[in-house]
Amino acid sequence: MNLNVYVGTALLDVYAKSGLIKDASSVFESLPERSDVTWSSMVAGYVQNELYEEALVLFHRAKSIGLEQNHFTVSFAICACAGLAALIEGKQLPALLSKTGFGLNVFVVSSLVDMYAKCGSIREAYSVFQGMNERNIVLWNAMISGFARHACSLEVMVLFEKMQQIGRSGLILEAYDLIQKIPFGATVSMWGSLLASCRIHGNIDLAEVATKHLSEIEPNNAGNHILLSNVYAANNKWGEVARRREILKESELKKDIGKSWIEIKDKVHSFMVG
Repeated sequence: MNLNVYVGTALLDVYAKSGLIKDASSVFESLPERSDVTWSSMVAGYVQNELYEEALVLFHRAKSIGLEQNHFTVSFAICACAGLAALIEGKQLPALLSKTGFGLNVFVVSSLVDMYAKCGSIREAYSVFQGMNERNIVLWNAMISGFARHACSLEVMVLFEKMQQIGRSGLILEAYDLIQKIPFGATVSMWGSLLASCRIHGNIDLAEVATKHLSEIEPNNAGNHILLSNVYAANNKWGEVARRREILKESELKKDIGKSWIEIKDKVHSFMVG
């Protein structure tokens, strides 16, 4: 990359991220040469400053001169469509994704799921989500947020249950982040799944957070405290184990006969008893 192009791209990126989008645009227009990174940085700058129309105009300008698109530019163009709720414009992009191969890029697909959801097409969003074999936390977040936006509370809970796999993969912090973003409040099942995953991966801090929320929802269920005690035991925190058991003895809590969790070979299973 030409040094002037490199410096100019870095400068416009700083301006855009600082909210000085006019200065960023001036730098962009003054550059005698522009790389694909320069174009994608400018499109991204417009999107980050909520200038979605300007972002799409620049995206089409890049296409008109035959510039080879990268997945960053395409992803931000889709974000611009989502910001404008421009479904007709957005529906033209899947053809480009198919042509360029970006349809398999999880970040591009996440933007597409978000766009469909924001444009009111939740079925299309879920169809795109289902079509991906590999899903990262960004994609899960986009789909769950989409369902939440459309008040599909059951779908949100079902999808989160499937994220137990993420918890078992050690990505429990990401799972916790998703729980916090659910607008209607996480259920007992969600917090219980997270707590059981903490047992597998030894995350004491998050196990305590999950237990706190579970205690608020079902204060008479001793099973949650027992699970936390198991987390302490797995990390050789025997003092905490003894303290937790003392709390249980003093409070005379009973194990809930409702829903419980058990782990077998590092897999968390839920079941009903009683």
